Amino acid sequence: MIVQTANFGDIEVEEKSLYLFEEGLPGFEESRRFILVNVEGNPSFNYLQSADQPDLVFVLADPFAFFSDYEFDLSDAMMRELALEGQNDVSVRVILNTRQGLKDATANLTAPLVFNTKKQLGKQIILGQSSYSTRHRLFPAAAGAAKGE
Repeated sequence: MIVQTANFGDIEVEEKSLYLFEEGLPGFEESRRFILVNVEGNPSFNYLQSADQPDLVFVLADPFAFFSDYEFDLSDAMMRELALEGQNDVSVRVILNTRQGLKDATANLTAPLVFNTKKQLGKQIILGQSSYSTRHRLFPAAAGAAKGE
């Protein structure tokens, strides 16, 4: 199938490579089908492109590549909802805010995206009672450099 995108042109994908977000993403519930677009040469980043809306795309990052102490537990209910059978079937990404450029990007660590890579399911989960921020700096050194420190 062809996925029309505003940023990448038309992308040909196999239907089985679509990720289904059964409830959509908070604020974007009308889009349920997405593809992951890899960033060439950098496996820590992806784009999450809606297959339903050409202009809906998110910049994602592997949180574990940038925040070594990042962790959270998936409830049994969430494991069932995503049909997860084992740790090898799960991938986690976080949405980045890159409006100020990548060097000043922030990551939403309170609402990770969890993917079942075997069954092509995805869900954004909201971490309750978390010490994480919705705007955690991806590159902390950039904050000090911007302030002249």
